[in-house]
Amino acid sequence: MKKIIYAIISLSLICTANIFAQSSENYRPVQNPESFQEQLEQTAAQTKTLEATFTQTQSLSFLETSMESKGNFFYDSEEKLRWEYTDPFEYAILFKGETLHILDAGDVNKIELGGNEMFQSISSIMKASIHGDIFGMEDFDVEVFEGSENYKASLKPLNEQYKQYLDHMEVFIDVETYQVQKVILFELSGDNTQIEFTSRKINELLPEGIFEVK
Repeated sequence: MKKIIYAIISLSLICTANIFAQSSENYRPVQNPESFQEQLEQTAAQTKTLEATFTQTQSLSFLETSMESKGNFFYDSEEKLRWEYTDPFEYAILFKGETLHILDAGDVNKIELGGNEMFQSISSIMKASIHGDIFGMEDFDVEVFEGSENYKASLKPLNEQYKQYLDHMEVFIDVETYQVQKVILFELSGDNTQIEFTSRKINELLPEGIFEVK
Protein backbone atom coordinates (compact mmCIF):
# COMPACT_ATOMS: atom_id res chain seq x y z
CA MET A 1 0.00 0.00 0.00
CA LYS A 2 2.76 2.44 0.92
CA LYS A 3 4.51 1.88 -2.43
CA ILE A 4 1.27 2.65 -4.27
CA ILE A 5 0.60 5.81 -2.26
CA TYR A 6 4.16 7.11 -2.69
CA ALA A 7 4.04 6.50 -6.43
CA ILE A 8 0.69 8.22 -6.90
CA ILE A 9 1.57 11.23 -4.76
CA SER A 10 4.84 11.64 -6.64
CA LEU A 11 3.27 11.48 -10.08
CA SER A 12 0.57 13.87 -8.85
CA LEU A 13 3.22 16.42 -7.97
CA ILE A 14 4.96 16.16 -11.33
CA CYS A 15 1.61 16.95 -12.97
CA THR A 16 1.21 20.01 -10.77
CA ALA A 17 4.35 21.56 -12.12
CA ASN A 18 7.11 19.63 -13.98
CA ILE A 19 11.08 19.94 -10.10
CA PHE A 20 14.46 21.45 -10.41
CA ALA A 21 17.53 19.89 -8.80
CA GLN A 22 17.92 20.66 -5.12
CA SER A 23 20.57 23.22 -4.32
CA SER A 24 22.22 24.48 -1.14
CA GLU A 25 20.87 28.00 -1.56
CA ASN A 26 18.92 29.73 1.17
CA TYR A 27 15.15 29.92 0.88
CA ARG A 28 12.64 32.47 2.14
CA PRO A 29 8.83 32.34 2.25
CA VAL A 30 7.41 33.00 -1.21
CA GLN A 31 6.57 36.70 -1.54
CA ASN A 32 3.57 36.32 -3.82
CA PRO A 33 1.78 32.97 -3.37
CA GLU A 34 -1.11 34.08 -5.61
CA SER A 35 1.26 34.67 -8.54
CA PHE A 36 3.02 31.37 -7.85
CA GLN A 37 -0.31 29.52 -7.87
CA GLU A 38 -1.39 31.26 -11.07
CA GLN A 39 1.83 30.24 -12.85
CA LEU A 40 1.36 26.62 -11.74
CA GLU A 41 -2.19 26.61 -13.08
CA GLN A 42 -1.04 28.04 -16.41
CA THR A 43 1.69 25.38 -16.70
CA ALA A 44 -0.82 22.61 -15.90
CA ALA A 45 -3.34 23.97 -18.43
CA GLN A 46 -0.71 24.07 -21.17
CA THR A 47 0.49 20.52 -20.47
CA LYS A 48 -1.76 18.16 -22.45
CA THR A 49 0.58 15.17 -22.42
CA LEU A 50 3.80 14.38 -20.58
CA GLU A 51 6.28 11.54 -20.84
CA ALA A 52 9.39 11.12 -18.72
CA THR A 53 11.79 8.58 -17.26
CA PHE A 54 12.46 8.47 -13.55
CA THR A 55 15.05 7.16 -11.13
CA GLN A 56 13.90 6.32 -7.62
CA THR A 57 16.51 6.11 -4.86
CA GLN A 58 15.57 4.76 -1.45
CA SER A 59 17.86 5.38 1.52
CA LEU A 60 16.97 2.92 4.29
CA SER A 61 18.34 3.12 7.82
CA PHE A 62 19.12 -0.62 7.97
CA LEU A 63 21.08 -0.69 4.70
CA GLU A 64 24.51 0.80 4.03
CA THR A 65 23.78 1.30 0.33
CA SER A 66 20.77 2.88 -1.34
CA MET A 67 18.24 0.94 -3.41
CA GLU A 68 17.69 2.23 -6.94
CA SER A 69 14.89 1.51 -9.39
CA LYS A 70 13.97 3.03 -12.73
CA GLY A 71 10.93 3.40 -14.90
CA ASN A 72 8.69 5.55 -17.07
CA PHE A 73 5.88 8.00 -16.47
CA PHE A 74 3.05 8.93 -18.86
CA TYR A 75 0.37 11.58 -18.39
CA ASP A 76 -2.66 12.67 -20.39
CA SER A 77 -4.70 15.69 -19.26
CA GLU A 78 -7.90 13.65 -19.58
CA GLU A 79 -7.22 12.17 -16.11
CA LYS A 80 -5.00 9.35 -17.34
CA LEU A 81 -1.65 8.50 -15.79
CA ARG A 82 0.71 5.54 -15.95
CA TRP A 83 3.64 4.99 -13.59
CA GLU A 84 5.71 1.93 -14.47
CA TYR A 85 8.83 0.43 -12.95
CA THR A 86 11.06 -1.34 -15.48
CA ASP A 87 14.27 -2.04 -13.52
CA PRO A 88 15.05 -4.08 -11.44
CA PHE A 89 11.43 -5.32 -11.54
CA GLU A 90 8.30 -4.69 -13.61
CA TYR A 91 5.31 -3.11 -11.88
CA ALA A 92 2.82 -0.50 -13.06
CA ILE A 93 0.11 1.73 -11.65
CA LEU A 94 -2.49 2.98 -14.11
CA PHE A 95 -4.90 5.76 -13.16
CA LYS A 96 -7.94 6.32 -15.41
CA GLY A 97 -10.61 8.67 -14.09
CA GLU A 98 -11.99 7.15 -10.87
CA THR A 99 -10.37 3.74 -11.38
CA LEU A 100 -6.91 2.55 -10.37
CA HIS A 101 -5.31 -0.51 -11.97
CA ILE A 102 -2.28 -2.22 -10.45
CA LEU A 103 -0.35 -4.38 -12.93
CA ASP A 104 2.00 -6.83 -11.24
CA ALA A 105 3.59 -9.87 -12.90
CA GLY A 106 0.70 -10.33 -15.30
CA ASP A 107 -1.96 -9.88 -12.64
CA VAL A 108 -4.33 -6.89 -12.70
CA ASN A 109 -5.94 -5.49 -9.55
CA LYS A 110 -8.73 -2.99 -10.16
CA ILE A 111 -9.67 -0.48 -7.43
CA GLU A 112 -12.56 2.00 -7.53
CA LEU A 113 -11.27 5.14 -5.85
CA GLY A 114 -14.65 6.21 -4.53
CA GLY A 115 -15.07 3.09 -2.39
CA ASN A 116 -12.20 3.67 0.03
CA GLU A 117 -11.37 6.69 2.20
CA MET A 118 -7.65 6.51 1.47
CA PHE A 119 -8.18 6.20 -2.27
CA GLN A 120 -10.74 9.02 -2.18
CA SER A 121 -7.98 11.16 -0.71
CA ILE A 122 -5.62 10.03 -3.48
CA SER A 123 -8.28 10.90 -6.06
CA SER A 124 -8.55 14.41 -4.59
CA ILE A 125 -4.78 14.82 -4.75
CA MET A 126 -4.78 13.72 -8.38
CA LYS A 127 -7.52 16.15 -9.37
CA ALA A 128 -5.86 19.06 -7.57
CA SER A 129 -2.54 18.27 -9.23
CA ILE A 130 -4.01 17.98 -12.73
CA HIS A 131 -5.36 21.53 -12.35
CA GLY A 132 -2.09 22.85 -10.90
CA ASP A 133 -3.67 23.55 -7.51
CA ILE A 134 -0.91 22.65 -5.06
CA PHE A 135 -2.66 24.61 -2.29
CA GLY A 136 -5.84 22.63 -2.95
CA MET A 137 -4.40 19.41 -1.52
CA GLU A 138 -6.53 19.35 1.62
CA ASP A 139 -4.67 16.42 3.20
CA PHE A 140 -1.44 18.43 3.37
CA ASP A 141 -0.25 21.63 4.99
CA VAL A 142 1.64 23.33 2.16
CA GLU A 143 4.39 25.92 2.56
CA VAL A 144 6.26 27.37 -0.42
CA PHE A 145 9.69 28.99 -0.27
CA GLU A 146 11.70 30.68 -2.99
CA GLY A 147 15.37 30.93 -3.87
CA SER A 148 17.26 32.44 -6.75
CA GLU A 149 16.96 29.33 -8.94
CA ASN A 150 13.95 27.41 -7.69
CA TYR A 151 10.94 27.23 -5.41
CA LYS A 152 10.76 24.66 -2.64
CA ALA A 153 7.34 23.37 -1.63
CA SER A 154 7.15 21.55 1.71
CA LEU A 155 4.07 19.36 2.21
CA LYS A 156 3.26 18.15 5.73
CA PRO A 157 0.55 15.45 5.94
CA LEU A 158 -2.68 16.18 7.80
CA ASN A 159 -4.37 12.88 6.93
CA GLU A 160 -3.96 10.42 9.84
CA GLN A 161 -3.12 7.50 7.55
CA TYR A 162 -0.33 9.42 5.82
CA LYS A 163 0.97 10.63 9.20
CA GLN A 164 1.57 7.05 10.30
CA TYR A 165 4.73 6.83 8.18
CA LEU A 166 5.25 10.08 6.22
CA ASP A 167 6.87 13.06 7.95
CA HIS A 168 6.89 15.46 4.99
CA MET A 169 7.71 15.87 1.31
CA GLU A 170 9.83 18.43 -0.51
CA VAL A 171 9.26 19.49 -4.10
CA PHE A 172 11.64 21.70 -6.09
CA ILE A 173 10.19 23.82 -8.91
CA ASP A 174 12.16 25.85 -11.44
CA VAL A 175 11.49 29.58 -11.13
CA GLU A 176 11.38 30.08 -14.91
CA THR A 177 9.66 27.00 -16.32
CA TYR A 178 7.59 25.90 -13.29
CA GLN A 179 8.56 22.33 -14.15
CA VAL A 180 9.05 19.62 -11.50
CA GLN A 181 12.22 17.50 -11.63
CA LYS A 182 12.57 15.98 -8.16
CA VAL A 183 10.37 14.81 -5.27
CA ILE A 184 11.78 13.75 -1.89
CA LEU A 185 9.65 11.88 0.64
CA PHE A 186 10.85 11.79 4.26
CA GLU A 187 9.50 9.01 6.46
CA LEU A 188 9.10 9.09 10.24
CA SER A 189 11.58 6.22 10.47
CA GLY A 190 14.33 8.40 9.03
CA ASP A 191 14.23 6.64 5.65
CA ASN A 192 13.71 8.73 2.54
CA THR A 193 12.77 8.22 -1.09
CA GLN A 194 13.99 10.52 -3.85
CA ILE A 195 12.42 10.45 -7.30
CA GLU A 196 14.12 12.37 -10.09
CA PHE A 197 12.63 12.85 -13.56
CA THR A 198 14.60 13.12 -16.79
CA SER A 199 14.13 12.90 -20.59
CA ARG A 200 10.90 14.88 -20.36
CA LYS A 201 8.67 15.14 -23.46
CA ILE A 202 5.83 17.66 -23.22
CA ASN A 203 2.80 17.74 -25.53
CA GLU A 204 4.16 15.03 -27.80
CA LEU A 205 2.29 11.98 -29.06
CA LEU A 206 2.29 9.23 -26.43
CA PRO A 207 2.93 5.56 -27.32
CA GLU A 208 -0.18 3.93 -28.72
CA GLY A 209 -2.16 1.92 -26.16
CA ILE A 210 -0.07 3.09 -23.21
CA PHE A 211 -3.17 3.49 -21.02
CA GLU A 212 -4.71 0.15 -21.95
CA VAL A 213 -4.98 -2.51 -19.25
CA LYS A 214 -3.16 -5.63 -20.44
